Amino acid sequence: MAALQELINKGMEYVLYTDGEGHILEVMCGTVAVYDLRLRLNEAEELRFAAEGEPFLAAFADEIRTFPSRFYDRNIR
Repeated sequence: MAALQELINKGMEYVLYTDGEGHILEVMCGTVAVYDLRLRLNEAEELRFAAEGEPFLAAFADEIRTFPSRFYDRNIR
């Protein structure tokens, strides 16, 4: 993976990066044990981000945080 450039940092909510090929969203999850999930936006998510901007990211991050197990298979390092 190429070096990541931070684009948006919402603290404990989410961080959006680019690697020159697309966007990577990092979301803090958990209650007692806190961990992060980092996933590359797929084509549909990229289109929604382009159309809706940060409100899409906030809603998507909330979905990831609420149902993290749905996104485990997309977690990248």
